[in-house]
Amino acid sequence: MDRKWAAISFYNRAYCYLLKREPGYITKAIDDFSKSQECFALFKEEAVLCLTLSSSMNDENNNEEEVNGTASQFNSRCQIINYFEENIKVSLQQLREFQKTNKEATAEGTSIFTIVLGDDNTSKKIESEIYVFWEMGLTQLIFVKERKPFCWKGMLVIALGVLQIAVGAVIVASTAGILAQLGRGLIAEGVNDIFTGAYAVWKNEIVDGRKSCQHSCICRLFWL
Repeated sequence: MDRKWAAISFYNRAYCYLLKREPGYITKAIDDFSKSQECFALFKEEAVLCLTLSSSMNDENNNEEEVNGTASQFNSRCQIINYFEENIKVSLQQLREFQKTNKEATAEGTSIFTIVLGDDNTSKKIESEIYVFWEMGLTQLIFVKERKPFCWKGMLVIALGVLQIAVGAVIVASTAGILAQLGRGLIAEGVNDIFTGAYAVWKNEIVDGRKSCQHSCICRLFWL
């Protein structure tokens, strides 16, 4: 198998494993990232060899401008390969850490055209080389991250908030004085709990139930 295509194929398949999350997906993703890393290393050796040869070309069939253009092309290719090698290295470190601590993993992909390398003089050449990789099927730059479970506690807090608003509305509508103040306090606290729970669900963060209850009690005492 051609090493260039193998590097890209293993990289893309590791991404698919992380998205599908089938049994043993972290082990499979680690294996494919490792294979991709090996193939990228050989891919870079080929590019470095071409860069060395193009830099040493000095015969009558090649003028200095052509030689410099070819050398710049392979230099840009080496920079892109180095970038992906570092990306794979970081991904492997994260996956092994997740595997060691029994955590779930997932991945996000961004277009490879978001890669920024070089300066104003070389950025266009690097972008043209990125397009070569894109044509070969390497369209996404993968970022591994921890997959947190759905925040059911946040949904519970939202439900309790709705219940507090309903109870508070009934109390306000049917009573007066101190009980009416309690009802208004329940409504205000219910709204706060809904926002707290919704934010926790959106951010996929864990809600501290004890702190939430303590906060609710303090607010109700304040309204009394």
